[in-house]
Amino acid sequence: MFGANATASLVCPFRWATNLPCPLCGLTHALAALVHGDVVAAVLWHPFSPLALAGLVATAAGRTLPPPMWTRLALGLAVFGGVRMLVTAL
Repeated sequence: MFGANATASLVCPFRWATNLPCPLCGLTHALAALVHGDVVAAVLWHPFSPLALAGLVATAAGRTLPPPMWTRLALGLAVFGGVRMLVTAL
């Protein structure tokens, strides 16, 4: 899929400080996989990637989500990130 050295110089500050994945870890890889048409790999990298790509496309087209939708997405991302951190820590 992607070379091991492709992101060797990129370090997530949260992951560097805590050695735990942040809620956004894997999203860049996931978006790259989506752009290349690999939906399965994208969802494996980060389950929110299809929503993130849709949001980026909508924003580029001048569309925005209403504030309640942003709140729901942020809450979902926070819950996902928290659960992933707990599972990783165990």
